[in-house]
Amino acid sequence: MHKAWLACAGLAACSVEQGAEVSYVAAGIQVGSNQSRIVSANGDNVPRALAPALDAVGRMAGIACTGTHVGHNRVLTAAHCLLAETLEDCRGTSIEWGLRSGEHAGKLASCERVLFAELSADRDIALFVADYAPPAQLEVDACRMRGPGDRISLLGYPERGPLQWSGYCMLEALPDLGRDQIAHVCDTQSGSSGAPVIDADSGKLIAVHTGAAAAWNQATLLASAHALFATDCACAEP
Repeated sequence: MHKAWLACAGLAACSVEQGAEVSYVAAGIQVGSNQSRIVSANGDNVPRALAPALDAVGRMAGIACTGTHVGHNRVLTAAHCLLAETLEDCRGTSIEWGLRSGEHAGKLASCERVLFAELSADRDIALFVADYAPPAQLEVDACRMRGPGDRISLLGYPERGPLQWSGYCMLEALPDLGRDQIAHVCDTQSGSSGAPVIDADSGKLIAVHTGAAAAWNQATLLASAHALFATDCACAEP
């Protein structure tokens, strides 16, 4: 059980709110046969469009989760993946970059401060600054809303193993999800929480995988929290 909380710092004006307590299932769900594949050391077994972003996805240390470098040493993940006493004391949160199969080793980075985190019925999302991040980054699209029928894929570290790609899959509609949550049918396992949900057409990060509910996987859509990325896109306020 995590207490829901929201904090903002330095990216955009936003209010501080308190949400309800919510319990999240960290384990993922395989829908049908498992389509995921381990990404090779040189990345030649995933679509070419994804190859430049492979080193932008890291495995969280101390907890089975995934995080993504989105630029300027900022790491996007699920809020339930944070190990932090306060926004300024997040030393328990760390991430290892570049882990692949074969000889590709990773480099460990630690959290310096949490910029934003919310764990509530509507969102499970966090952004923190790491003391090191790779040159690779995933571009964020927090402006255009996606929905059921849109084609996506995930990159993550299920079962704390090497980097895996989910293959292509779909966003789905699911009743009784939070306002900013979306269901999807990409195959995931424990450790995929916080993984980037990537739009298949643009190659941009559009949501954060948060876990499983009933027979579906679920994610928090970034378009619902675009104030986080006000420096990255010019979204009109609703």
